[in-house]
Amino acid sequence: MLAVDLNPVPHPHLPSLYFGIPEGTHAAPIDRLPIDLLFVGLGHIDAVAAGEKVLLLAIVFLAGWGMHRLVPSTSEVARFFGGILYAVNPFVYDRLDTGEWYLLLGYALLPWALAALLQLAQGRRSAVWRFAAVATAVGVASAHMFVLLAVLVLLVLLAVLVRGPDRMVRLAAIGAGSAVTCAASLYWLLPVPGLEALWRHVGPAQLRLYGTVPDHTWGLEGAVAGLYGYWNDPDPIKAHLAAWPLITAALIALALSGLAHRRRDPVAWAVAAAAAFGFLLALGGRGPVTGALYRAALDHVAVFRSFREPQKGVALLAFGYAYLAGAGVGELRSHVRVGRRRWRTAALAATVLLLPLIAGYREFGGLWGNLSMSTYPASWSRARALLGHEAADSRTLVLPWHAYFALNFAGHRVVANPAASYFDTPVLVSRSVGEGSAAEDSSDPLDRAVSGLLAGGARRRDLGSCLAALGVSHVLLPKQADWRRYSFLNTQRDLVLERAWGDLLVYRNTHPTALALQVDHRGTSPCDTRVTPLPTRVVDPGRIELTRPVPRDRLVALAVSPGPGWTMNGRRGRLLAGAIPTFRTSSTTATFVASTSRIVRRNELIGVIALVALGLLKSLLVAFERLRGGTRAASNPRAPSDAAGF
Repeated sequence: MLAVDLNPVPHPHLPSLYFGIPEGTHAAPIDRLPIDLLFVGLGHIDAVAAGEKVLLLAIVFLAGWGMHRLVPSTSEVARFFGGILYAVNPFVYDRLDTGEWYLLLGYALLPWALAALLQLAQGRRSAVWRFAAVATAVGVASAHMFVLLAVLVLLVLLAVLVRGPDRMVRLAAIGAGSAVTCAASLYWLLPVPGLEALWRHVGPAQLRLYGTVPDHTWGLEGAVAGLYGYWNDPDPIKAHLAAWPLITAALIALALSGLAHRRRDPVAWAVAAAAAFGFLLALGGRGPVTGALYRAALDHVAVFRSFREPQKGVALLAFGYAYLAGAGVGELRSHVRVGRRRWRTAALAATVLLLPLIAGYREFGGLWGNLSMSTYPASWSRARALLGHEAADSRTLVLPWHAYFALNFAGHRVVANPAASYFDTPVLVSRSVGEGSAAEDSSDPLDRAVSGLLAGGARRRDLGSCLAALGVSHVLLPKQADWRRYSFLNTQRDLVLERAWGDLLVYRNTHPTALALQVDHRGTSPCDTRVTPLPTRVVDPGRIELTRPVPRDRLVALAVSPGPGWTMNGRRGRLLAGAIPTFRTSSTTATFVASTSRIVRRNELIGVIALVALGLLKSLLVAFERLRGGTRAASNPRAPSDAAGF
């Protein structure tokens, strides 16, 4: 299933991002490492498609089941209402439709995390590890949902402070659970330069692009209250549901009723506060009261720019609706007298359960027919084998030169370019999601250099020599989107049509090239630069070594993106034609290392050490509890053993 940001491939490899090298726009964040490792393993047994379907089912059923168990009501109707509402609503529909499934997986785990947190709030130390496991899983799925979970934890912590006895015990339990969660998440919580570069790139233009979209009648507040406003949904459910304002009003009324019913419950107030926070966050910079505060926060605190798309805050509002409105339905159910008229109960159950089903009805039927199966063409597999034989130590330029474009085999849906994940050899793909500063998610000068070459391709006959200076030995052109605009490839003297399938073309550059290049003549652009390829060994995407000696005081270029801050033998270089890094040799051997690679690998090592330490700590605590339980049992045979553990 291919859907915008969701572009799985049959045999994925571990993205180079985990080695500190981004390979495309919207690359998977580092926190997703366990999931990507799982799908790499599934690829070895041809089970990626099955794993993707399990992920889809997990999102919907974990969300519904978790909220069903969490709703504070003994009424089954109320609990089913809360579960259905949390799993079936406009927010979930929008994110499923645009392929943000990992965000939704974190969303689905929020009720499970809160359930474990409430056990901690009761002072049950045995729930520390349960909460840490679920909260860590939330972070693995989505860093954004991890932050929203942190908001819930903070508000529940404040609720604990207003409670009566054993306050310190409860605080200590929550603190221990939070500490274990952070320790287990160190591998991605520690900052990396690539994330800082994204934060620097977020400006007013991006905030306008990703801002929450108001409703033309009910405004921004009405859209957010109805769980709408997603910037990337030109066809939301409300466009097909005229009664959505009434449904929204009913949800608000039920939520307020539930809060009133549980007004003496600090947890209910914590959830209500979280929902209010999510509502205000979703308004973003366009909020009439909080907009200036939101913009100021993003201006002065870089980490807040991760929420450049504020509508994600609607997740907490949906959580509040399901939890509090579920309690409200339970209270409403308790006032319905059954007696001899059982039809009243049936009518009430049908009415309240239809409310969320109608609100998110287009989630059914495969997102109302928008979600369908796709099969990668056989030509892609053959091209993969060809490039593995001919382009293992160079790069392949993949066209069309867009980060997103419509794929014929995906039902003409716009999907993020899957080439970087599909092909095992180094590829060069566009990282820009559109034109203009708002849509450019990358300030990569190499991206701009290639864009310039392609823009003038029709006026040249020697494009191959230009690409050789960038390490490009092959050009891959699937017949997708606007592929016909690249017809000038057929008129180039130094590009040969290597293979042609019905839906894919592969061109070979007649100029020899490689990832490492000796610069024989340095020009002002790639087209007036002459290079000689050097043999290399790719240790990993962040470390490349020359396999043969090179004379001293020669200029060597590395055909990689200059973004990660590459060094040769520990020394930084300069950019060749503003596109790729170059270095002056001072010895006969050379090792190229990306600075971000070292930082990412260091963070991953710290994460592994933290996980091992936590495992040892858990084992020691379990052994201690068993020993203590055995000692108590020996001294007092009638006393039950306490093996609950920490």
